[in-house]
Amino acid sequence: RRETKKLTEAVRAISEARTAPTRRDLDEMAADAAALGIDLSAYLARVADRSAEIVLWEGNVPAWRVWSRAQTQWRYAGLHGAIVGLDYDAVARIAEGLLVPWDEQLIDDIAACEAVVLEIARQREAARGH
Repeated sequence: RRETKKLTEAVRAISEARTAPTRRDLDEMAADAAALGIDLSAYLARVADRSAEIVLWEGNVPAWRVWSRAQTQWRYAGLHGAIVGLDYDAVARIAEGLLVPWDEQLIDDIAACEAVVLEIARQREAARGH
């Protein structure tokens, strides 16, 4: 089995970045905090570190190609439209179209990425009280 840590780190970084504060937000926050005598430099360094470039291992590139194109294939359910997972039939068609073998390794890689997004989605839902 290939290691998926780099792949799932990339997925986490992109998924979390969708709701991360912008540079302008951070600058305004720092200015407001400074006016109150609060130093946010340690916090801002952690936030900046999260946006560091993620480098994939060569073995993760096929899964990343499929993953990045499968983002329109999520299934939702329930009153609040909770994300429940990917439509794997559609993802398999994407892999086929990209000439990436739909094998056990690719399925495992996609499932690892899916698990990260589902974890983030559940955390966001819990924070909203759903």
